[in-house]
Amino acid sequence: QETQENGYYEIQVDGLYSDGYDPLHEPDGNRVYARQNNYVINTELQLDSDFVHYRSIVPRLITESYRFRLPSSILQGMSNRVYNDDTTFFFNFGEIGRYNGVATRSYEATQGNLQGMGLQHQLSNQWDVALQLWNTQDPEFADTHQSFAGALNYQQNPFEQNHQLNLLSDSNGKTGLWYDAFLKIGRWEHRAGAQHLPPDLLWTDVPINNDNQGIYWRGQRSSYRWFWNLGTEIGQNNLDNDPDFPGYISTATFGNLSWRFRHQTQFGGGINLYTNSADSGTATHDSHRYFFKTFVSHIFPIGRTYIEPRWEIYNQHPEQSQKYGIKWDQDWEIKYLDKLNSSSQYAISKEQEEDLELRIYFEKYLVWDLKINGSLQQYYSKYPDIGITNGSSFSLGLGWQFLNNWLMNLNADYNTGNFESDDGSETKIKGTQVLFSISYNIDTGKQPVLYGIDTGEPG
Repeated sequence: QETQENGYYEIQVDGLYSDGYDPLHEPDGNRVYARQNNYVINTELQLDSDFVHYRSIVPRLITESYRFRLPSSILQGMSNRVYNDDTTFFFNFGEIGRYNGVATRSYEATQGNLQGMGLQHQLSNQWDVALQLWNTQDPEFADTHQSFAGALNYQQNPFEQNHQLNLLSDSNGKTGLWYDAFLKIGRWEHRAGAQHLPPDLLWTDVPINNDNQGIYWRGQRSSYRWFWNLGTEIGQNNLDNDPDFPGYISTATFGNLSWRFRHQTQFGGGINLYTNSADSGTATHDSHRYFFKTFVSHIFPIGRTYIEPRWEIYNQHPEQSQKYGIKWDQDWEIKYLDKLNSSSQYAISKEQEEDLELRIYFEKYLVWDLKINGSLQQYYSKYPDIGITNGSSFSLGLGWQFLNNWLMNLNADYNTGNFESDDGSETKIKGTQVLFSISYNIDTGKQPVLYGIDTGEPG
């Protein structure tokens, strides 16, 4: 419900009961999510809140950067954001848990509690700063700890230059830093940065990427007919030289080129190079991987055709392997179908003598607001000295908007799998799943029409 005086309100309630779903853990329970946005406290301040079951919300500068992101936690409690045009305060507290289920979800408490407060402030038109403090009590997979995160952002022009520096420190004495930059020079857009994330660096109850340091660069250039995308990076793990853990110095380099020859025809290709050099711990041998591909795309009267040959070389002591493959993706222009797509891939290598995968997908809108869609997938793999694996999957869905606010969906999946070993034994599996859902949706009210002069105040 959206109101003119008190902002926007939303509530969502899920109930889940399962029987025979998982012999170890059947997800039963409920989830209640309530939210309000844009409540006007006074002429300067507004309030947003999340209640009961929600994901933790912290300053955007803290969690989002180009190469590294900090995850959120699922809580049972309350979150508040109090803000004006320049400053936002964040408050989170609740019991740590997780979500179960697929079509419908339920909340299940795991272990521990989480409390946090944060701040994001615009210092000027170019400078922004953000801070976040977490207290994580008795989480499931770590000890009680505190974490502090900070971010400083400089943005001269969002389309030409941006710099962001992030810091994360925990109560165990670990401190990580990462830096991201964006710079546009002519037709080229450059992104570069560096990171240092020590082992066992803690955020909340959720594990984060750590035990690595390195630098990276990305470059992109586009014109009417040409598109370039290049990049390289170097990184190192096992920063504390753990003798029982493999440590490597790794590099990754890639380049992609696309050329539009005509309006209906496009050519391109790419190369990826990966290296791992043994550096510490149990690492003893280097490895290299090279990946090459090229493609052609053309729009025929029957639809768009995309063909991509590929070649992969993997060199790891004491052997070298190669893999050759080709991919064909086809969008078909069929009179009686709204969408028809087929995709096929075939590859051969030393590890897999043959590897074949076929897939077809279609959509069709019928009378009386009926929609039908389906897919068929087939795979076949032959492994030397092991055996043959093959199987198929068929899915069919039906949707019906039988009244203005009522929607009905029916989906059925059928899967088969078969493994034939070289010794003559055979293993077969089959599975069927049917999901039926019916929903009622109603919208009330309408967006307010504003008249007069904007005073710059909320409400």
